[in-house]
Amino acid sequence: MNYLKKNARSLIIAVLGHVDHGKTTLVDKIRGTYVASRESGGITQMLGCTMIPMSSVENICGDLIKKIDVKTEIPGFLWIDCPGHSAFASMRKRGGSIADLAILVVDINEGFKPQTDESIKFLRKFKTPFIVAATKIDRIHGWVNQEKNFLESLINQSDFVKKEFENKIYGLVSQLIERDFCSDRYDKIKDFKKDIAIVPCSGVTGEGIQDLLMVLIGLAQQFLKPEFNKLGFGKGIILEVKEIKGLGKVLDIILYDGTIKIGDYLIIGNKDMTVTKIKSMLVPTSMKEMATEKKFKSVKEICAAAAVRVSAPNLDGAVSGLHILTTKDNVEKAKIELKSEISITKIHKNIEGVALKSDSIGGIEALIKMAKENEISIRSVDIKHITRNDIVKMKMVKNKYNRSILSFNLNVSSDIEEFAKECDVKIFYSNVIYKLFDDYKKWKEIEIEKQRKIKLAKLVWPAKIKFLPNCTFRKNDPAIIGIEIISGKIKTKVSIMKTDGKMIGNIKKIQKEGKSIEKAEIGDKVAISIANTIVGKHINESDIFYVYVPKHDLNCILEEFKEDLSEEDIQTIKEFKNIKYPMF
Repeated sequence: MNYLKKNARSLIIAVLGHVDHGKTTLVDKIRGTYVASRESGGITQMLGCTMIPMSSVENICGDLIKKIDVKTEIPGFLWIDCPGHSAFASMRKRGGSIADLAILVVDINEGFKPQTDESIKFLRKFKTPFIVAATKIDRIHGWVNQEKNFLESLINQSDFVKKEFENKIYGLVSQLIERDFCSDRYDKIKDFKKDIAIVPCSGVTGEGIQDLLMVLIGLAQQFLKPEFNKLGFGKGIILEVKEIKGLGKVLDIILYDGTIKIGDYLIIGNKDMTVTKIKSMLVPTSMKEMATEKKFKSVKEICAAAAVRVSAPNLDGAVSGLHILTTKDNVEKAKIELKSEISITKIHKNIEGVALKSDSIGGIEALIKMAKENEISIRSVDIKHITRNDIVKMKMVKNKYNRSILSFNLNVSSDIEEFAKECDVKIFYSNVIYKLFDDYKKWKEIEIEKQRKIKLAKLVWPAKIKFLPNCTFRKNDPAIIGIEIISGKIKTKVSIMKTDGKMIGNIKKIQKEGKSIEKAEIGDKVAISIANTIVGKHINESDIFYVYVPKHDLNCILEEFKEDLSEEDIQTIKEFKNIKYPMF
């Protein structure tokens, strides 16, 4: 593994795209691992990185690489598998992304999706060159799987499948045109500076993997000449903070620029600008994923781009997502440089908002972004586990729906959950960020509907009823009569009035088929009992009655429950208003 090649550095390749379009499966096929099947919800949640030396790339490409006719000078590729678009957004430095190139993964059968467009926005924003990996070609109906490069595989397909494939490819071309990008299948492109290369492939069968790597090598050799920064600082981003037996607290870092050595000062881009010294450095075996690999190799010096595990004292202020910078002796200058690299997500905090919790800066930024997209107010953000003090603070939030804590990638103890219930604070936690917000929104919808039904049940609903002929069951004390509900609904204890506005009395009981019921609706024929009313004196058979609706209830129905009103209800309200509130 040539970490110390001085004339160039390894390139950082970011892999991004829509959920479940095959990002991790594609990388797995290249490195020969099975990380995708072990991830939460089958979705990558944390940045994963793998160093792939150029010798391995050349072995995978085989004879196909000879077609490029370019001598490879790059030591290798550092592949970064981004969780959706959120991680790519946090993987930034001053002036752009840390990625030199990007692979935009698009399922050839589904085309562009919401997160594909989000990824495009970030690629455009950071001016990151990219190619499109059109994955899952093996799922095209009738496709005969071949463990070959794409062009050889295509030759063996039937004419029907070839036609179907071409339709799907030019569907992607059309979608890219709609987004102001010219593109074509990679083997048909003459000028890669003008057109986006589309490489058909499959992370399952391996078809097109050689082609994908060949295109990356070609682009890198022709258009990218990465050099180290002249100040000599080693620059990186913390992937994860871990406790390792024998080493204590360590940092897994993506080194995206410069060189770092044992004994260098390490400055962490937290609030206090923590300064420490590197004691040891470990790198994973080549072609192995940083987060899951068990075997590491000790190194004294390492050049970008690389994934490296750093051991140093005083790492309590380190969290995932923070930028780091190393220097041999110029600490103050390094601090100034580091401050210029840091870009903090700005949020407008609302005292009536929710609390956001995560184990990393990147997680917090993703939470903030999704909260904004879902128009959720934010009260606080923090990178640590939920404490009793957090719950006490959230107890003060008046809005029931905002009295919530959304925790990403952090476990919640049973004691904390129980205390939150006692304080009427709702906790949502998940290792899958989209599920976290889906759970919150679903709960909020259910609670709003529940409160709506409670409020609706307390209101007096408009109704028009008819005293049915030959249905006087008792004339008085109380009067019991048969009625039909022409519109609306009635319930016990509501008052009814005649068409001239005179009040009759309250409905004491409602009976249907000999059984007492609490309410009845349009079309129902029921018996009702009315206190202090005499049939023949106050009311007569065939009379029309209206439920008396207090003005407050009527206003509430018209403002908040208008969608629940039928045409019959609206007509009844007009008639009732003309009788009782002619000036309303």
